[in-house]
Amino acid sequence: GAPAGSAPAVRLQVSPPPGGAFEQSVETVAMAFSPDGTQLAFVATDTSGTSQIWLRALDALDLSAVPGTRNATSVFWSPDGQSLGFFADGALRRLNLTSGSPVTVSSAPAGVGLTGTWGEQGDALFASVQGEAIYRVSMNGGTPVTAITPDSSLRESRVLWPSFLPGSNRFLYYRMLQDGSSHLMLGEAGLPSRPLVPMASNAQWVDPGYLVFASEGSLLGQRVDIPGGRIIGEPVSIGASVNYFLGTGRGMFTASRSGAVAFQPHHDIDQLTWFDRTGRALGTLGAAEGALHLRISPDGGKVLFDRSQPALGTHDIWLIDLERGIESRLTTDRMTEVFPAWLPDNLSFFLSIAAGGPPTIHRGSVLTGATARVLPDRGMQVPNDVSPDGRHLAFSERRGDGQFDLFTLSLDDGREELLAGSPDFDESEARFSPDGRYVAFASNRSGRQEIYITPFPPTGARTQVSPLGGRLPRWSRDGRELLYLAADESVMAVRVQTAPALQIGSPERLFTLDAGAAWRDYDISADGTRLLAIVPVTLSSTQPLTVVTNWIAEVERR
Repeated sequence: GAPAGSAPAVRLQVSPPPGGAFEQSVETVAMAFSPDGTQLAFVATDTSGTSQIWLRALDALDLSAVPGTRNATSVFWSPDGQSLGFFADGALRRLNLTSGSPVTVSSAPAGVGLTGTWGEQGDALFASVQGEAIYRVSMNGGTPVTAITPDSSLRESRVLWPSFLPGSNRFLYYRMLQDGSSHLMLGEAGLPSRPLVPMASNAQWVDPGYLVFASEGSLLGQRVDIPGGRIIGEPVSIGASVNYFLGTGRGMFTASRSGAVAFQPHHDIDQLTWFDRTGRALGTLGAAEGALHLRISPDGGKVLFDRSQPALGTHDIWLIDLERGIESRLTTDRMTEVFPAWLPDNLSFFLSIAAGGPPTIHRGSVLTGATARVLPDRGMQVPNDVSPDGRHLAFSERRGDGQFDLFTLSLDDGREELLAGSPDFDESEARFSPDGRYVAFASNRSGRQEIYITPFPPTGARTQVSPLGGRLPRWSRDGRELLYLAADESVMAVRVQTAPALQIGSPERLFTLDAGAAWRDYDISADGTRLLAIVPVTLSSTQPLTVVTNWIAEVERR
């Protein structure tokens, strides 16, 4: 046979299950290579939309679903390659692939991105994307204990992405500082952690001595001397493009000890598109690029939206002047700016900025692009809407369990009030009625997301609007109608009267969106005749992963 290490690098593609999609979020890496690089485990949905873990052996063409892993959100392997660890339904679980039924190891917070790593001593380390701690737990069961927390005296804001090194109790992890800079750290039980190298992504070790990580939107391999805490030589490119998000340092890749690497090279591409009330597309706005949220100005003449920069893994706020068709970028730094929400003056807006921690609320200017912080760092915060008189901001804030509560902030005196919140439910997407007397919002209190209306100022009363699921409530400018998207992605319209008392009609279907083209966001034109929506052109979660094997041998021959 050929001498070891002389085989060329092999590249192949792995597609999601037919009619399904990879689990893909900026909060977790939902795939993992077995230590020997022969099998790729990943979380994906099937045609029914149910998520579970799937396996693909590299010497096979077929995928196989792993029974007992419904609702998994991320996955990792045991060092012997015989078992999987995964998070589902508020628990850390393990599953032996030959004997087969899942065993609960410990509880783990639901609703936030969690990632884990399984060490050769039988312990796992795991962390949530919120970065408040890295926890250690025995995979035989037990109560998680805190292994690492951010050290505020070192200006650390988050610790996440733990990854055990082979053959030892040492591990790598990622730390973010309050100024947004970040490092790859070396941790070991009982010893102080030490920074290895500045780095802006999760990283994994590959034998005989490489790190795999994302940088500037590319996937790289880098020779490293762990004891000496230094990198050796120049990085090598494994993939020219990798799905990457700077705000959490998440590169969508996984590497095995043997050097097999899988990664998602594709990015979401969306198009801002105008529709009439029958669902007919009327034309597009701006270039087709990744976008998440949009908002038409109170005067109807401008649009704010957040556009992605895939190579940097960030988003910026952009403005389009509808009359002149000119777009301009309002935020230009290296941080992630998302969730724009206009103030009534048409000149200022609220937004969330992520810099070294979860996104927090700031106020921005359309004229200068300058931003100023409004609320202190807590959990992730999302500005939802400003009252028509400009005196109150409705915003959602994430709790430790990953669900959101709704608050209002008085812009006069800074007082905060709970608008809709409960330790058991997720409440978001608040929108003030044009007369300011009511707020529409989405809540999962019935067991699925529905639209409700509550008085403002809040009294605790609420009226359910949608009968069959609902998200993204939007008022018409005259306040006589509320639009929302039903669970089957139909655009629904409801007649509403807010004075002298609240009266709500029955929802009527305007049209249903095409399968696979569910809008990310939308708004209603000032005259109510058109809708401006963010329509997916390419969903990266439905695109194949790239797998590369034997790239190290190719590098070492150079």
